[in-house]
Amino acid sequence: MGGEAVKDDPKKEWRWVTYKADKIQRASKKTAEGWTMEVFMPADRINKLNLTPGKIIGFNLSICTGTSLYYYWGGTSDVRTSERPDTWGDVLLSGSDGKLEVPDKFESELKEGETAKPARAIVIGEALKLRVTDMDMNLSDKRKDKVSVTVKSKNGDTQVAILEETGEKTGVFEGSLATRLSLGEAAASTLSLYEGESVEILYVDQARADGARNVEVKLEMKSAAGTTNLAGN
Repeated sequence: MGGEAVKDDPKKEWRWVTYKADKIQRASKKTAEGWTMEVFMPADRINKLNLTPGKIIGFNLSICTGTSLYYYWGGTSDVRTSERPDTWGDVLLSGSDGKLEVPDKFESELKEGETAKPARAIVIGEALKLRVTDMDMNLSDKRKDKVSVTVKSKNGDTQVAILEETGEKTGVFEGSLATRLSLGEAAASTLSLYEGESVEILYVDQARADGARNVEVKLEMKSAAGTTNLAGN
């Protein structure tokens, strides 16, 4: 049996609402070590839902054996644990592993049947194309979200690129950063580079699949000289 303890009015007693599989799907299996339990709960069943990766929420599971014997993950049979969130255990919401790429083309630039390839080097004078794939950062299904990537050259220039989601709920973010040959002076929103120097590209993944927080995802690339076309009379 699955359901929800509901209290519509503070002056009234709790009431139990039973849900069928169309509302909550659940399954349990006895193992040599104890029990394995699974539950699929639609997001619309949860009031004030916040599924931000890394968030800790109260959670409890219990099994009725068909007798007077109950098993609880958190809480005991001495209290009506469904009505006592303070007796529940904690669940840490994990995320997905973010992926950082430097593609030769954006998705919007690809022809039918074509796929993007990793760029071999950062060509000075050309835009540095950046892509992050991280479903955690799809914070809204009604707008294009944004993430940031930090790019550092060995000569000390640091720039932050803002990447925008390719759709309202793709979890794929793309953006570019202008580059130029270093002339000894900083340029706004432009990465100054010397030929052949190393460049570090950094994305901070706020939540990983294993529950780790704020993990640095890095790429290192070399800069290469661009081609200059000179026109003469």
